[in-house]
Amino acid sequence: MHTVTVLVSLMLSQQLAAKDCIAESLKSRGSLSRDYHLIVTCESYSSDDASVKKADHMPMITKLEIWSSPSKFRSDYTILQMHDMPSAVGQVLIQCKDCERKGYTLTTGKSASRNKVQVVNFEKNEHRQINDFIFDWRMLGMLNNELSAYHRIPYTFSLDTMAATCLNSTDHVNIEGSDCMVLTANRTLGESTRYQIWLDVNKNYSPVRQIYHNGIYCTSTDIQYEGIAGQKFYFPKLIRHVVLREGVEKSRETLTVKLAELNMPVPEKVFTFAGLDLIEGHPIHVPEISDPQKQPTWRNGKLDFEYTSTKQSADAYAKLAQQAEKNQSPLAPLQGPPVPDTAPPSDRWLYFVGAGVLVVLAGVFIVLARKSRKV
Repeated sequence: MHTVTVLVSLMLSQQLAAKDCIAESLKSRGSLSRDYHLIVTCESYSSDDASVKKADHMPMITKLEIWSSPSKFRSDYTILQMHDMPSAVGQVLIQCKDCERKGYTLTTGKSASRNKVQVVNFEKNEHRQINDFIFDWRMLGMLNNELSAYHRIPYTFSLDTMAATCLNSTDHVNIEGSDCMVLTANRTLGESTRYQIWLDVNKNYSPVRQIYHNGIYCTSTDIQYEGIAGQKFYFPKLIRHVVLREGVEKSRETLTVKLAELNMPVPEKVFTFAGLDLIEGHPIHVPEISDPQKQPTWRNGKLDFEYTSTKQSADAYAKLAQQAEKNQSPLAPLQGPPVPDTAPPSDRWLYFVGAGVLVVLAGVFIVLARKSRKV
C-alpha cells in the first residue's frame, strides 16, 4: 500500500512539474506583444515514391511575410520555386484581416509577369474558410506539424492538454549540451499513440524536439532557437519537420526565420490600400457596393468613389474618340467597358486578369492540399 502511495505521489509531482514547465513556456512566448514583422522561408519535399530521396528532386520553396498589430494582421505568401507548376513561380497571395474594413478580410494577389495587385476583394471574417496563414505566429515551433497545418490545429493540444490529461512520465536528458525535460504521453483513442516533447530548461522551457507516433505515421520536429538581444527570450530560427509512414520518408520541410522584428510597432500603411501597390485606376470591390460598375477606383493615391468603373470606361472611350477624330478615322459607338491596350485599364479587363491570378493561386493550394492528404 505504501509503495502504491509513493508511486501515485511521484506521478502527481511529475505531472505538476510538467505543468509548471509548460506554463512557463507558454507564458514566455505569450509575453510578446502582437506587434511584429516576420519573414519565413519554407523549403518542402513531398513524395508518393522514393523520389524524395533523389538528389535532383527539386523542393518547393515559398516565402511568408507577416505583419501583425494588436488589431490587424497581414500575410504575403510568395511562391519562389515549384518544379511541377512553373507558371506559379513569382505569384503572391495577400491577405489582410480587418484592413480598411473592420470585420472583413481583404484578399488579393500579384502575378509573376505583372508585379502589381490585380484584384481586391473583401469577405466577412466569420464567412472565411480556414485556408490561410492568419494565425498567431508567436506560437511558431510550438506545434509538431508542417506549415500548412499551423492554422488548423491549436498549439495548446501539444502542450497543456497533454500535461493535464495524458502525461505518463518525465525525465531529464542532455541534447547537444542543453538540459532538457522530456515529457511522454501515451493515449489510446481508437489507436495507440505516443507523444514526446523535449523542453529546454535554459531557454524558457521552449520545445526543441517533438515526436508523435501512432504505429503507422511518425512525425518529428526539431527546433533551433536564437536569443533576442537585450531580452531573456528565445525565438525559433530553424524548424525541421519530417513525416515517415511505416519507416519510409513521405515529406519533409525546413522553415527558416529570415527576419524577426518583435515588439516593434508596424507602420499603419502596411494595412491600407496604399501599402498594396495598387494599379492606378483599379476598381476596388468594397463590400458596401454590390454593383461592379459603381465600384470606386484607386486614383492619385486614394479611393475615389466619384470616379467609378462606368465613368472610367466612358473617359477611356472619349479619349479614343478624340484620337480617332484627330486621325480622321471612324469610331464604333460606345458598347461597354472593353477598350484598347493604349487606354487606361477597364474594370472588365481587370476582372479577367484578377480572376486568372486567383484561379492559378487556387490551383496551387489545391495541389498542396492533395499532397498534404496523401502524406
